[in-house]
Amino acid sequence: MKKTLIAFLVIPFLTVFSNAADLSDAGLTIGVGGSQYVAGASGTETQDGGLPASNPVKSTDKESGVFADSAGYVFAEVAIDKVAIGVSYSLGALATPDATNQKSGSLNKVQVDIADILTAYATLDLVGGFYLKAGVVDGDIETNESLKTSSSASGNIADQTLEGTVAGLGYKHTLDTGVQIRSEALYGSYDDFSVTDATGDKYDINSMQSLQVNVALAYVF
Repeated sequence: MKKTLIAFLVIPFLTVFSNAADLSDAGLTIGVGGSQYVAGASGTETQDGGLPASNPVKSTDKESGVFADSAGYVFAEVAIDKVAIGVSYSLGALATPDATNQKSGSLNKVQVDIADILTAYATLDLVGGFYLKAGVVDGDIETNESLKTSSSASGNIADQTLEGTVAGLGYKHTLDTGVQIRSEALYGSYDDFSVTDATGDKYDINSMQSLQVNVALAYVF
């Protein structure tokens, strides 16, 4: 649903460019780039306690982690004067390392892919080619687990939606040919979420944050 809302947000600005004959200062930029991410989060697992049901003994494990990965992206934006509205889409998934534990003689493994990252954003030109950027992010958190411990074997974790915001500073330089080179550094903050698996174990994910550096090559029409 949120991706649909973002699309409807961006479409009017693309329509503005299609009528650029009436707005001679409107311009379109299309480009491709690469992102380097460093991201982290904290997670708490609360086990259901098992038997006896009349007096289950719950246990809680909390862990924090950081990972780094990279992905390509494409973007398009419409600019009028110093303001631009755009959308970018990640071409690949960000993959976390495997998280493992050994319980009751069985090895459990969970790994997460963050895919289909869509960002709707606005930029404001400053001076000397620098600009401010802020946007909203939507994506998919795909869990890939292998749970062997008997109490968790049927407790696959459902995929979740990534939602958050990014903001930061960028720099762009446009050549006489219309080719533009840009780079930017962004900080991201993402919504907490909670999910309960089929066995009753609950997972709370919070403090999701990221730092990303983007480098892109574009063409300004």
